[in-house]
Amino acid sequence: MHELDEAKQPTQLGPYRILRFLGRGGIAEVYEAVIFGASGFEKHVALKVLRPQWRGDARMERALIEEAKLGARLSHRNLVGVHQLGVDQGIYYLCMDLIHGWNLRSLTREVRSPIPVILHIADEMLAGLQYIHEFEDSAGRPLGLVHRDVTPSNILCTKEGGVCLSDLGIAKPTKELDKTWNRFLKGKYAYMSPEQLGSQEISSAADQWGFGVTLAELLSGVRPFDGATAIETMEKIRQADFPKLKLPRKLRPIVRTCLEKEPSQRFASTALLRDAISEARGHWPPCDSRGLKAWLAEASAAVSK
Repeated sequence: MHELDEAKQPTQLGPYRILRFLGRGGIAEVYEAVIFGASGFEKHVALKVLRPQWRGDARMERALIEEAKLGARLSHRNLVGVHQLGVDQGIYYLCMDLIHGWNLRSLTREVRSPIPVILHIADEMLAGLQYIHEFEDSAGRPLGLVHRDVTPSNILCTKEGGVCLSDLGIAKPTKELDKTWNRFLKGKYAYMSPEQLGSQEISSAADQWGFGVTLAELLSGVRPFDGATAIETMEKIRQADFPKLKLPRKLRPIVRTCLEKEPSQRFASTALLRDAISEARGHWPPCDSRGLKAWLAEASAAVSK
């Protein structure tokens, strides 16, 4: 249901005119929209709204409201910016940065990435995660935020060679009871850590697991714990038996540490994980945003053929 004139699809929300459908997940969908101002002012943004079946559900609306409140406090070049929360026609909407580019899932489904490009993306991802994990309140106390859904589809690469993490609505304080989502497995199960599947207390180590699965997939072309069914995949994750993968020798210990079954056996902090990636990058030719931009141009052309 991608057409704007179909039932329950708004064409205008508040001051924003909806232009086109961009994508959807299990709970929400995203549109490109435009807002106009004086003297020819025009700005394109992304609007996130609940899918029609969840609109009016108080729990889901509270989740979107909390996402807006949290997103408004976070500001980092590797995170998708959140700018406004509004409600119109009984529909809550979240205004975010419009990213001109691609998610990593769409690019790497058919095109393998060079290792220098992978490591540059990994470092940028970790910069955003480190910011989330170390974020403090106004009194300087860590909030203990965890993203909880580090996957290729939530890693956005811009045409200019930037890297942004999206779907920050999943980030929540680790000690906060998540009553809104007690009937849902948040995140994509193939990237979820054993403690997430076991409904245990979640820390930033859970994001290391998602990062490790993503890095292994980018390097080898396969996800480490994939099974024939969802149940089999989740059981493999719970067992956390590290599979035989074709990984570069210098990167295998990093992936292995991220995918330790016990959170305490992973890196002590995201900063230390980023240090390990930084050190490993020295074994390959350097890559920066210009190198990523050049690769994105080639990969997107190959995917569009």
